[in-house]
Amino acid sequence: SKAWQPISFGDMFKDMLCVDDDIFDICRIAIGEDLPDVNVYNGVILTGSHYNIRDRNNITWFNSITQIIQSASITGFPKIYGGCFGHQIVCHALGGSVDRNPESKFFLKAEKINIFESLKEYSQTTKYSDNMDNIRILKSHGYCVCDLPEDAVTIASSESCKVEAFVAGKYLNILCFQGHPEFEKNYTIHERIWPAVVGQRKALSDAEQEASLSTINSFSREDSGYIIDLISDFIHDKQLLSECLIKTCKELCSQTNMQPNGRNRNTKNSTGTYNPCDCTGIFQFGSCAVADTTTTTTTTTTTTTT
Repeated sequence: SKAWQPISFGDMFKDMLCVDDDIFDICRIAIGEDLPDVNVYNGVILTGSHYNIRDRNNITWFNSITQIIQSASITGFPKIYGGCFGHQIVCHALGGSVDRNPESKFFLKAEKINIFESLKEYSQTTKYSDNMDNIRILKSHGYCVCDLPEDAVTIASSESCKVEAFVAGKYLNILCFQGHPEFEKNYTIHERIWPAVVGQRKALSDAEQEASLSTINSFSREDSGYIIDLISDFIHDKQLLSECLIKTCKELCSQTNMQPNGRNRNTKNSTGTYNPCDCTGIFQFGSCAVADTTTTTTTTTTTTTT
């Protein structure tokens, strides 16, 4: 199978999100490149990978990534976006659970995404406001988030993944999606993932192949335009999105009696009053490190994502 060359996962994110004077540095940790000091970056992007959470004991950089996630969830810095494997390792690092898809199926398709009503105010300001029922994203994964960490909030779902997207962290500085808005279907699906998943691994039945191809062939990059803009606005700390995420978190707190960091809202503070929900935004964007967790060697596993 073909390797992820000349365009890597990191390159896809850089192309999708980089604007104006943004600086994106790509670190290919899966092929041995050392992680940089993330404290010098405003954002970190964790890409998809052929690895999954069950491989953690055999991944030399796994603990380093989880430590970055755990620290960021407490301090609010840097912002983190996790996609596919990135989505799953964030969940794992913060105490949630990840496992195989229902019935151990592999999902390879373009799928409709249901954005929760909590983002309605933000959604109405986008050019996709009249087309919210037609948001789709390319999917390629054998694992999914089963249970969220205590401080996380689901903001989108899909038929195959009840936690399609979530935000986490005391300062809501972590955003994750299971799907791949960075993918271009010909380069990623038709030329690389399909030959490996279907041609070599036989992971889809004939009926599943037909259904999968139908969704993929009808997919256009514009179908994921809303999600791409949402991720960009998150990374670049756009105020309205931040306010909507804070509002979402506060609404959850009032419903579940918990703060986003897991503390019980009924705990009185030193003044004898109840603790409010303490979500805020914290920084301006300038530079981003992309931790590319897929390999670039010519092996079958390089063309699949978790």
